Amino acid sequence: MLRDWCPRLLAAADPAVLARRYCRLMAAETGLDEDTIWEWGHLERVSTGLYLLSLDAEDLDRPFLRTAEPLGVTAPR
Repeated sequence: MLRDWCPRLLAAADPAVLARRYCRLMAAETGLDEDTIWEWGHLERVSTGLYLLSLDAEDLDRPFLRTAEPLGVTAPR
């Protein structure tokens, strides 16, 4: 959920608010820490983008990398 859905995040007025809402939902359903879920999601988004970049899959890597930047590692609650 947090690694994908690039089109939704790119279309959102505030991608961090939308992603944080996803984190809250996942935390509520799993009992895991919301911040840990956030950090994992960001790491997965960046690592997926870089992996695709290494494969010269420019059409696929750009959405991951474009959404990683506005989300940063920490986001306001």
